[in-house]
Amino acid sequence: MISTRVSLSWLSSQVFAPDRIRSFLVYLARETSPLHVSDLPSNLYTASESLSKGCPRLDVALEASNGHRHTGGIEVIKGSGGNDFKLLIETEGVTAEVLASRAVVDLLAAGARILGAESGTIAIESAQVPGLISVPIATWLSPVRAANFDRSHTKAIVVLEEWDGAILAIRRTEQGFHFERQVVRQLISRSDFTRNLVESELRCALESEDWEVRASAMLGAARLGLQSLGLAVKRVAIPDRGASGVTGDVRHMLLAMHRASLLLLSGTLPPDTSDEAPNTRPGMQAHLLRCVAGLPVTFYEDFFLLTTALTQPLPLVVPQPTSLPQGLERDGNGIYRSRNLEFVWVPPIAGWLGAGRNARQHTPAQGYFIARWPLRSPASDEYLQTSLAQARGAAAEYSMSEGLSLGLPSADEWEMAARGPDARLFPWGNGWQMEMLTAASPWGMRDCVGSIGQWTAGGFVCGTERDPRCAGRSDRESAAAIRLKINPLASS
Repeated sequence: MISTRVSLSWLSSQVFAPDRIRSFLVYLARETSPLHVSDLPSNLYTASESLSKGCPRLDVALEASNGHRHTGGIEVIKGSGGNDFKLLIETEGVTAEVLASRAVVDLLAAGARILGAESGTIAIESAQVPGLISVPIATWLSPVRAANFDRSHTKAIVVLEEWDGAILAIRRTEQGFHFERQVVRQLISRSDFTRNLVESELRCALESEDWEVRASAMLGAARLGLQSLGLAVKRVAIPDRGASGVTGDVRHMLLAMHRASLLLLSGTLPPDTSDEAPNTRPGMQAHLLRCVAGLPVTFYEDFFLLTTALTQPLPLVVPQPTSLPQGLERDGNGIYRSRNLEFVWVPPIAGWLGAGRNARQHTPAQGYFIARWPLRSPASDEYLQTSLAQARGAAAEYSMSEGLSLGLPSADEWEMAARGPDARLFPWGNGWQMEMLTAASPWGMRDCVGSIGQWTAGGFVCGTERDPRCAGRSDRESAAAIRLKINPLASS
């Protein structure tokens, strides 16, 4: 099981006073604390004095509101820029109750008040989890710090302003609202959260700035039968065509999801699979209702793919390579490096391929390594654009120079690396966004679509400017970029 460390950190230019640390430990020890901390020393006076002096961390056990227990620690790190008080949470995978719960965000603000901190953050400090390396997640600023906060900063959203001017801001990463989308999808796909927590979070998500967060919350409310959210779902804003990259087809599907969600929340029962049919209006209506309800269907098409993309979270733990090809090493950020190239790992888990009635689910027989970036020209640092024959020749040359067996990925392998397992339209989500062209796919592949097409082994070119969908394939290109893959024979 992969271990992840989540930290709540508070920063002060002054030494954290022992009495404030002691007050915070007392707060954490309460049964009503958002993350109840047990195993604290009986003598909190001695513990707080030791922490204030920067002594080794205090190991503790933490219990979330749903009963899940985690290991962790408390420590004070002294540095030239100030003192950092940290509450560390070690988890198996990335558990959504730690990352999603408003109670944990509340703990950030409460801890800042009690400790007299000038700022605080929630961050994922280390994770081998696709798409969730989003740090920091949230930031709390004291009234003095908040006075100098640039509210026009596009990478931060103020979600709470307190009575004295202190603020709580959620940071956006290069992947925009990716983190919020994953949190909502975790909430609606798992059964270990309380109904009250899920309802509260989905109610807020229905008012999100991001249409994907709103759509996921709408589908979640319908699937979970949260009739108390019926009015909020009825009022949810469906994006117009062009807004946040929404195409006309996607808008029509979202409107159909909205109607189906309201029907399910009103008590309409999903039809049986025998009522589904792709070529009749009643048959398609039955199909749409089953898709929104999250029930098995008899055929796949774009509506099914979009509901899947809006409700299926990325896996929190994925199979890792059991061994590395000789000449390949993994760095601390999860990137695999050869002499001159970087690779990412695509695990052997099920993913969706294709579009329309050609959509299908596929599980690769084994995981594989694919280049993080297309090949660049040494002379200009631009991406190489070659014929297919030249691309194959480049693979042979790089095999020699890198000491690896390299080739072009198949079209399916390229699509799975760009799309991830959740059926999304683009590497970053389901709306076209020019500013996201260099964003990482769920598995970490970059510069996938929209700027330059890329050769695959069978001669198809993927990721073209004309069809930037992950599922897009063209057989009409004479030149394209080169993205290499490590051939399976290089693994033992």
